[in-house]
Amino acid sequence: MAKGAGLTILAALAGLSLAACSRHEVVTYGDFRSMRPGMTYQQVAGVIGHPGSVLREGESVEGGIVPEGGKAVYVWKNKDGSNMTAAFKDDRLINMGQYDLN
Repeated sequence: MAKGAGLTILAALAGLSLAACSRHEVVTYGDFRSMRPGMTYQQVAGVIGHPGSVLREGESVEGGIVPEGGKAVYVWKNKDGSNMTAAFKDDRLINMGQYDLN
């Protein structure tokens, strides 16, 4: 491979990497409606397209589920403040909520 072609490929890969890092992932109302009780966390995160953040006991978000009683609660937040929360027990979806999703 010519030296110039190698540099072009490296530049293209670097650009793709930067684009992926700067992309803001969004959770939508359609994602929320796709959830079903009994789904695993991995299935839920797969539908949304990215992992959620764990809510610790005592933390909350607008319209969200509060962590308590051995539930693991995850939140997916959008830049505009809209969000989806999902509660899991034994890695199975048991409850979810959303605030202002489009």
